Amino acid sequence: MRKQALLILFLALAPGSGVQGQVTNSEIVLGAITLRLGMSQNEALAALGPVYDLRDLDGYNWLVSRRGSSMGDVGNIVFRDRTLTLVGKNWGPPSPTANQFARALYDAVRSITSGDLQACRVSSRDRGGEYGQEVNIFCGDHQLTVRAGGYGLGSQISHTLSSN
Repeated sequence: MRKQALLILFLALAPGSGVQGQVTNSEIVLGAITLRLGMSQNEALAALGPVYDLRDLDGYNWLVSRRGSSMGDVGNIVFRDRTLTLVGKNWGPPSPTANQFARALYDAVRSITSGDLQACRVSSRDRGGEYGQEVNIFCGDHQLTVRAGGYGLGSQISHTLSSN
């Protein structure tokens, strides 16, 4: 599984790989909805509202879930001064098989390595105990986090677009 994921990561990041992605430096596609950093809160909520359940956590942070599904959150969005400043996207099922995980990792890396993104940085750390281990891939305003959860939390891939 580790070799397969590394190979997929290498192929997706290789120059001239011809991979078509779904984001630019300031956009991310959440389901079929394209969100742009800097768009107004009203515009973002109006775009997502007909398709997703939106839960306002505190006026700034919102959870985005598939309507009528118990499969967990699709992602989250954050506003500052009623302007979209962060979009988080969850990839794949919460505890996938090795093949599902490798496919989700491929899709996630593919989504951030297109457009005018040129260089990516990779880091890893052991967060210990309940938080497990994680690998972070940074490409411009995009960050992928691959987690091997501690205490039975399973594995997860998340994509964050942030203007911070």
